[in-house]
Amino acid sequence: MSATAPYRSEAVPSTPTGCAVEAYGVVKVAAEEIAALRKAPGPLGGRTIPPSLLKHADHQTVLALAAVLRAVDDAGWQDRSFADWGLIAAPRFLGRILVAAAMERFKGRGVPGMSPLIIPTLSLHAVAGSLSLALKIHGFNYGVGGGHGHLGEALLTGLAARDDNGVPGVWVVATQFSPEPVPDVSGHATNASFGYGVALALSSSPTAAARSRLNLRVVPTSALEAEAGDDDRDVAGNDPPSGLVALGGFLNRSPVSHRPRRWYCPLPGGGAVALDDDPARGAAAGGSTRVVKAG
Repeated sequence: MSATAPYRSEAVPSTPTGCAVEAYGVVKVAAEEIAALRKAPGPLGGRTIPPSLLKHADHQTVLALAAVLRAVDDAGWQDRSFADWGLIAAPRFLGRILVAAAMERFKGRGVPGMSPLIIPTLSLHAVAGSLSLALKIHGFNYGVGGGHGHLGEALLTGLAARDDNGVPGVWVVATQFSPEPVPDVSGHATNASFGYGVALALSSSPTAAARSRLNLRVVPTSALEAEAGDDDRDVAGNDPPSGLVALGGFLNRSPVSHRPRRWYCPLPGGGAVALDDDPARGAAAGGSTRVVKAG
């Protein structure tokens, strides 16, 4: 199983299905740099985000917002409204760093040392809720995943929800640390850990499909791929080729520098969510895919 595996045409319907990826954003920062990212998550494009929104937010909420803002800026959507869009956010092991510090304060000071904001800001739905406030989204928003396999859950949920109540688009955002941070009692990582965030803007409209070279769909997998599965391992940064780190690398490759034509993420029970890159579709629409720099 490899993110650069040969293109398997027998697993792809001849007629494009699934949905287009109209825009994407990728962010990668060292754990110690998230404090600065919290103050300046990215280009706002005229939007106003209250400082209080990120003040107590988990690190992965900051990563998620940074990825979305980069996608919006790269697509030139500074003036676009996302009021009717839906949003799905999938963090992995949310809140581990901040909870470590909070528990230490509880040991020393008891209940007065604990903030009640831990509950609303470190729960599974906190990332999606915060992003919906930042983007003024009034469509559905909810969190999925939370642990191993979070990326596959996010992508599959996004595909299933893209036509929910006629939403014009769905943001799918996934975040994680790699390798997993080992927090100290003050809430800092004691090891070299990086935070990753990937945001995808999904649309099933024919117009979007015509102008986007990236297409997300569910495809069958071979028996070997099904057996391999996706254990979402993270040992000293050793992530699977179907994981979030590999997805960010796939998206950040320049289309002219031999980007593989497919990245895929096996799903439990068989099948996979595949992201296909079809240069002919983008060329026919007269468009191009700009690369979002990780930062």
